[in-house]
Amino acid sequence: MRLLRTDGTLKFAWVNEEKGPKYAILSHTWGEEAVVFSDMISAGSTGKIKRLCDLASIGGFKYCWIDTTCINKGSSAELGEALNSMYKWYHNSAVCYIFLEDFEWQPSTPTSNKRFRSCRWFQRGWTLQELIASRNRKFYDKNGTDISAAAEDIGIHLDEIIEKQTGIELAILRHEMSVKEVNVATRMRWAAGRETTRGEDIAFCLLGIFDIHMPILYGQGRNRAFRRLQEEILKNSSDESIFAW
Repeated sequence: MRLLRTDGTLKFAWVNEEKGPKYAILSHTWGEEAVVFSDMISAGSTGKIKRLCDLASIGGFKYCWIDTTCINKGSSAELGEALNSMYKWYHNSAVCYIFLEDFEWQPSTPTSNKRFRSCRWFQRGWTLQELIASRNRKFYDKNGTDISAAAEDIGIHLDEIIEKQTGIELAILRHEMSVKEVNVATRMRWAAGRETTRGEDIAFCLLGIFDIHMPILYGQGRNRAFRRLQEEILKNSSDESIFAW
């Protein structure tokens, strides 16, 4: 697993996933300014990466992980391993910082909850597994406000708002219940209506939620990728609710 140092050097470090150090991880939505692995090698950091490194460093973490930067997508082997491991990486993180770049915290505004629930982050495919897998989540708005702390200070429980928005029950969000205890149809329903930039990713973003590992093949199209996912689920489950999809 490739991690990014938070000490200002912006150097990468390969660590043993099982015995590696504690690390912070980022959940966000991609924008045009996304800095990928090759950009980091040639040019260094930009705002979002610096924000993550600063937060992680303040939190006492020497390392962090961000999907745009820590995966060399020019290597199909590395990309395949990463997409099959991502759920585990989010689950094993010490903290998941969630950047909502289309939301501004305004506690006195009656529509604040509605605006929070309409964030683009709740509409993307990959952020579903990042939400479910991460055990310690901290939300930040576009100005860097710690929404989690601010909401708690005035008695707002974000998990309850997220439950209403996503249909994912609190026991799952709070890791009081294993996702494996939820039937296939319900897990599929969590992903309904979410979008991915590449068609195949609507299947690949569900791999961890179903504890499935399979080759990552782009170019096959959305429908074929989803059928392959269903086939893999059937190999490992007798849950007939899958036929609802």
